[in-house]
Amino acid sequence: MDLSTKSTTTLLFFVIFTLTLSSLLSISTSQDLAPSPSPPSVDDSSTSSSSPSSSAAPTQSSSATSAVEPADASSPSGSVSGDLTTADPPTVDDASSSSSAPSPSPDASFPSFPTMFSMKLERKMQESSMTKPTDLVRELCSGAENPGKCMEFFRDSRSDDPAEIINTEIGTLRTLVNEGISAATKVRRQGNTGAVLDVCLENYDKAMGNLDKASATCAKCIRANPKCSPKSTGEVKTMLSAVVSNVGYCDEAFSAQGVAPPMKATNEAVIELTDWLLEFCKKLGKKY
Repeated sequence: MDLSTKSTTTLLFFVIFTLTLSSLLSISTSQDLAPSPSPPSVDDSSTSSSSPSSSAAPTQSSSATSAVEPADASSPSGSVSGDLTTADPPTVDDASSSSSAPSPSPDASFPSFPTMFSMKLERKMQESSMTKPTDLVRELCSGAENPGKCMEFFRDSRSDDPAEIINTEIGTLRTLVNEGISAATKVRRQGNTGAVLDVCLENYDKAMGNLDKASATCAKCIRANPKCSPKSTGEVKTMLSAVVSNVGYCDEAFSAQGVAPPMKATNEAVIELTDWLLEFCKKLGKKY
C-alpha cells in the first residue's frame, strides 16, 4: 500500500472514530441534561408530607407539653392531661355546690341573739334574793299567763303605781326592739331574706313609735296619780296591742318563707312582756 492510501485510510478511520465518539458524547449529554421523570411524584409528595408531619408531630407534642406545664402551675383546674385532671382538688365543685345549695335550716341559718329580757330573767331566777314581790306585783301578775314568771321578773319593783311600772318596762321594750333591729341589720348583711327583713325593720320602727305614744300617755297618768282616765288607759292598751301586732308581722313574714326569724327570742320577749303590761293596764288609775 502506498503512502497516500495509508493516509486516506488513517484519515477515514479518524473521522469515523470522531463521529462515533461525538455521537456517544451527544447521547450521554442528552441523557444527563434530560429531566429525570417524577414517577414517584405521588410517593414523593406523600413521603414529603408524611415526613414533615412526622417531624411536626414531635414539635406539636413538645409544644403541647410546654403548654400544659404552665397551665398546671397557674391553674390546676385548667389542666387537660389525665394525670393532672386526677390531681385536681374538688374545691371548685364544692364551691359551686355550696352556692347552689338550698338555704340551711332556720336553726343553722342565723346566729342566736340572747335578749336583755331573757338574760335579766335568768339572772333573777338564779339569784337567791330575799326580795319578795310586792302585793301590787302579785296582784298585777295574778291575771298573767305565767304568774310565777311575771312575779319573778317584777319582784324588785317597789312602785305603788301601775302606770309607773308600765312606763318603766316600756323602756325595757324599747331596748328589746332595738335588739331586734340590731339583729335584723346584722343578718341583712348576709344578703339573705332581705325583703323579709325589710318587713321586720319597718315594723320595728312602727313599734318604737307606738311605745313612745304609750309612754307619753303613761306619763300623764303618773302625773295625775292616782287618777288615770279611761281614755288614757285605752290609749295605752291600744299602743301596746299595736306593738304586739308589729312584732307578729315580722314573725309571719318569716313563717311564710318557711324560716324562723333570727330575732325569734327577741320577738317572743317583746310579746310576753307586752302581754304582762296589757294585763297591768286593768289596774291603771288605782292607788295601792
